[in-house]
Amino acid sequence: IYEDVNSALNLLEDAECKITERTTTASGTVRIGATDSIFSYILADKIAAFSERYPEVKLELISSTSPETMTQLKEGKCDIAFVNLPISDPEVTLCGTIAHISDIFIAGRKYDGLKNSCVQLKDLQEYPLLMIEENTVARREFSNFCDSVGIRLLPDTEVANWDLMKKLVLLGMGVGCIPREYCLSELADGTVFELKTRPALPVRGVGIAVTEGARLSFAMKQFIGLFGDKI
Repeated sequence: IYEDVNSALNLLEDAECKITERTTTASGTVRIGATDSIFSYILADKIAAFSERYPEVKLELISSTSPETMTQLKEGKCDIAFVNLPISDPEVTLCGTIAHISDIFIAGRKYDGLKNSCVQLKDLQEYPLLMIEENTVARREFSNFCDSVGIRLLPDTEVANWDLMKKLVLLGMGVGCIPREYCLSELADGTVFELKTRPALPVRGVGIAVTEGARLSFAMKQFIGLFGDKI
């Protein structure tokens, strides 16, 4: 039976080599799910750095809202999800928090009279309010916070993305609620200003999620490792 046993051992050795290669070589495809804003403002630098270091790895960038990204992760349509926190799902493992987001209110030159002042949060309803659409984590957390302090603020205009909100604020359409990290350049050049409120909105997080019990390829581990100083 030597030949049969030897053949079986050779097959096992080949399998071990393939497993070793999978766990020590960055190759294949990594499917990353996130919102447009997370891709643009948080992941872009990391994606470029990873692509330069591991050019043989194909990256698929799948954009949708955080709730939709969570669904895609559980359905196996993406390998890693970068989502707005908090999340609570037994089918998903949170690897860590990679960034913090501070929601603020911004206004353009039309509302210069509000500069350097602090407005009561409940009084913002006196101004045209722009908010992100309802089916987002950002809007849900904003509403939850308002409920916790006994305030109800309703938007005059709902927008689908932060870039559109910034443009509308610049055009004087109203006061927008947006993460500070997504409008740093506009705040720096003075085209918009931060409207201080009392109370201030709480800080949120952006985290990395994978499916519960998922076996991560070497490429996936290396990509997650880019955030090692933050998770």
